Amino acid sequence: MVELIDCDGFGIYTYDQAKNSLSLYENYNLDDEIHKGIMEKENGILWKIIRERKYTLLSNSRNDNNFSDFLKSKNYSTLIGLPLIKKSNTLGALVFLSHKKIIPGKKFNT
Repeated sequence: MVELIDCDGFGIYTYDQAKNSLSLYENYNLDDEIHKGIMEKENGILWKIIRERKYTLLSNSRNDNNFSDFLKSKNYSTLIGLPLIKKSNTLGALVFLSHKKIIPGKKFNT
Protein backbone atom coordinates (compact mmCIF):
# COMPACT_ATOMS: atom_id res chain seq x y z
CA MET A 1 0.00 0.00 0.00
CA VAL A 2 2.85 2.40 0.85
CA GLU A 3 4.45 1.82 -2.55
CA LEU A 4 1.14 2.25 -4.39
CA ILE A 5 0.43 5.64 -2.82
CA ASP A 6 4.14 6.56 -2.85
CA CYS A 7 4.17 7.76 0.73
CA ASP A 8 6.86 7.71 3.41
CA GLY A 9 4.70 6.59 6.31
CA PHE A 10 1.20 6.23 7.65
CA GLY A 11 -0.77 6.02 10.85
CA ILE A 12 -4.12 4.47 11.70
CA TYR A 13 -5.86 6.36 14.48
CA THR A 14 -8.93 5.36 16.47
CA TYR A 15 -11.47 7.83 17.76
CA ASP A 16 -13.22 7.34 21.12
CA GLN A 17 -16.43 9.31 20.81
CA ALA A 18 -17.31 9.00 24.53
CA LYS A 19 -13.94 10.44 25.61
CA ASN A 20 -13.52 12.66 22.54
CA SER A 21 -9.97 11.36 22.17
CA LEU A 22 -7.67 9.85 19.56
CA SER A 23 -5.26 6.94 19.90
CA LEU A 24 -2.63 5.52 17.60
CA TYR A 25 -3.69 2.04 16.49
CA GLU A 26 -1.00 1.20 13.94
CA ASN A 27 2.06 2.91 12.54
CA TYR A 28 4.45 2.58 9.63
CA ASN A 29 7.67 4.59 9.54
CA LEU A 30 6.49 7.59 11.61
CA ASP A 31 7.99 8.50 14.98
CA ASP A 32 6.16 9.49 18.17
CA GLU A 33 6.77 13.19 17.58
CA ILE A 34 4.87 13.06 14.28
CA HIS A 35 1.93 11.26 15.88
CA LYS A 36 1.77 13.69 18.78
CA GLY A 37 1.95 16.63 16.37
CA ILE A 38 -0.93 15.57 14.13
CA MET A 39 -3.05 14.30 17.06
CA GLU A 40 -2.99 17.64 18.93
CA LYS A 41 -6.36 19.35 19.02
CA GLU A 42 -4.71 22.71 18.38
CA ASN A 43 -3.09 21.36 15.20
CA GLY A 44 -6.47 20.45 13.79
CA ILE A 45 -5.53 18.21 10.84
CA LEU A 46 -6.54 14.85 12.28
CA TRP A 47 -9.44 16.39 14.20
CA LYS A 48 -10.66 18.06 11.00
CA ILE A 49 -10.73 14.69 9.22
CA ILE A 50 -12.69 13.16 12.14
CA ARG A 51 -15.10 16.09 12.44
CA GLU A 52 -15.81 16.63 8.72
CA ARG A 53 -15.79 12.93 7.81
CA LYS A 54 -14.29 13.70 4.40
CA TYR A 55 -11.23 12.70 2.42
CA THR A 56 -8.49 15.30 2.88
CA LEU A 57 -5.53 16.06 0.63
CA LEU A 58 -3.16 18.75 1.83
CA SER A 59 0.03 19.81 0.13
CA ASN A 60 2.80 22.14 1.17
CA SER A 61 2.27 24.79 -1.46
CA ARG A 62 1.58 28.49 -1.62
CA ASN A 63 -2.05 27.73 -2.44
CA ASP A 64 -2.74 25.55 0.61
CA ASN A 65 -2.84 27.50 3.85
CA ASN A 66 -4.16 24.45 5.73
CA PHE A 67 -0.84 22.61 5.61
CA SER A 68 0.54 22.86 9.12
CA ASP A 69 3.78 24.52 10.10
CA PHE A 70 4.53 21.41 12.15
CA LEU A 71 4.50 19.15 9.06
CA LYS A 72 6.47 21.73 7.07
CA SER A 73 9.12 21.70 9.82
CA LYS A 74 9.41 17.92 9.37
CA ASN A 75 9.85 18.36 5.59
CA TYR A 76 6.57 16.68 4.63
CA SER A 77 4.98 17.85 1.41
CA THR A 78 1.72 15.90 1.31
CA LEU A 79 -0.87 14.58 3.75
CA ILE A 80 -3.71 12.31 2.66
CA GLY A 81 -6.36 11.67 5.30
CA LEU A 82 -9.25 9.22 5.13
CA PRO A 83 -11.92 9.00 7.81
CA LEU A 84 -12.82 5.48 8.93
CA ILE A 85 -16.61 5.35 9.11
CA LYS A 86 -19.01 2.51 9.90
CA LYS A 87 -22.65 3.39 9.37
CA SER A 88 -23.02 6.74 11.14
CA ASN A 89 -20.04 6.30 13.48
CA THR A 90 -16.60 7.74 12.87
CA LEU A 91 -14.16 5.08 14.08
CA GLY A 92 -10.93 6.92 13.32
CA ALA A 93 -8.74 7.96 10.43
CA LEU A 94 -5.98 6.71 8.17
CA VAL A 95 -3.27 9.30 7.46
CA PHE A 96 -0.54 9.02 4.84
CA LEU A 97 2.45 11.39 4.84
CA SER A 98 4.94 11.95 2.05
CA HIS A 99 8.05 14.05 1.63
CA LYS A 100 7.15 14.22 -2.08
CA LYS A 101 4.31 16.26 -3.48
CA ILE A 102 1.55 13.87 -4.55
CA ILE A 103 -0.50 15.26 -7.42
CA PRO A 104 -4.24 14.46 -7.43
CA GLY A 105 -5.28 12.50 -10.48
CA LYS A 106 -1.76 11.28 -11.24
CA LYS A 107 -1.73 7.68 -12.42
CA PHE A 108 0.58 5.43 -10.46
CA ASN A 109 2.56 2.55 -11.89
CA THR A 110 1.37 -0.75 -10.44
